[in-house]
Amino acid sequence: MSPEDSGPTDVESPVDSPRLSTGAVVVYFDPEPAGPDSFCRASATGPEIIDPRTHDWWAPVTRPDGTVDLLPSILVVSIT
Repeated sequence: MSPEDSGPTDVESPVDSPRLSTGAVVVYFDPEPAGPDSFCRASATGPEIIDPRTHDWWAPVTRPDGTVDLLPSILVVSIT
């Protein structure tokens, strides 16, 4: 099969290799100018959410103050 013949089903989906698991520590950049820290930590509440149209991914997290949020992947610095 040539590359020209490959279809959308022949491409590995980002969902096939998740970046996050429940409880993973996510370090992210907080662009809020009034925030106390530029880099913060949160706990992942599950696997990332992939936008099927843009293929961007979002990290569902719980912040230390208990709030739940979706972080865009562009702000994620590391996952441990």
